[in-house]
Amino acid sequence: MDETGPSIDFLHSRLAAPREHRIPRWAYITMAAVVILIGACIYAYSDLDQRQKRVDDLQLKINRQQSQVDAASDFVSKVTLAQYWHGGEARYLACLRDLDSVIPDDGQTYATSLDIKAQPPPLAQASGAPASGSPANADQARILSVTLQGHTANPESVTALGEQMRRNPTAFTDIKIGPGTKVPRTQEWLFSITFNYVPPKITPAKTAAPK
Repeated sequence: MDETGPSIDFLHSRLAAPREHRIPRWAYITMAAVVILIGACIYAYSDLDQRQKRVDDLQLKINRQQSQVDAASDFVSKVTLAQYWHGGEARYLACLRDLDSVIPDDGQTYATSLDIKAQPPPLAQASGAPASGSPANADQARILSVTLQGHTANPESVTALGEQMRRNPTAFTDIKIGPGTKVPRTQEWLFSITFNYVPPKITPAKTAAPK
């Protein structure tokens, strides 16, 4: 080594010391996470508010159309009830006609409520039984379930009415007389009878022979 010494002075370094950060790095990361979280909350609240407004608008439209829906439902109910009374399927009228023929005209027996319902379709038959489209099943599907409530003079009159219905087994079946009560003020007897009504079979119209 000569007297000039090395080209790099290791004892007196001229490198600048690293800058000291007053805020640590983890604080920056935390602040960024908080900002992102706040932004997400603001977006979620704004989206929820818009969705709620759309729900309120739809509910307002539904409320405005509710009257129309109620009117349409009433119309459908009336048409559904009326379709059983038309000339092509007059089993309800036939039930009223036959029932009127067995109620005595004594001035004391009268109906206060009459509930006529179509029975549900018959269940699938076991193997070997007639098919669902057979005439027997078609007639069974036309049977009506009837509940008759009314007033009469005494329990004997109710029994007589039941016997009168049993004399026509082709129309009235499964006749059951319910428990009755006496009205103290009028001395009348409240009765209830449930039965099945078998309407007369529909005879197909005969077509005229071609000339």
